[in-house]
Amino acid sequence: MKISPSLCMLALAGALTGCSSPDVIVLDGNGKPIPDAKIVGASLSIGGQTAFANKKGEANIPWAVQETKWISIYKDGYRPVEHVDVAQKKPIVVKMTKTNG
Repeated sequence: MKISPSLCMLALAGALTGCSSPDVIVLDGNGKPIPDAKIVGASLSIGGQTAFANKKGEANIPWAVQETKWISIYKDGYRPVEHVDVAQKKPIVVKMTKTNG
């Protein structure tokens, strides 16, 4: 059985564009997704790689040259959640609480 190169490229493109399960799900205190939450990855010496949650609150962990060890999550109107260890079962569910103001 021969597989065409275009079919292989289509499968690869799907894999690279997020057909996989999310690494992180960002929710509010009521369990509702928080779209556009900013996820910032950090390794032992490199930080600042970012990703954003989709409308379902889902995102993949941003990776850099070094393996990402922690993520921090930010969204206006919510308290930051910082230094979440990524070495845990995926998806990592992060609950954010609203600020008082």
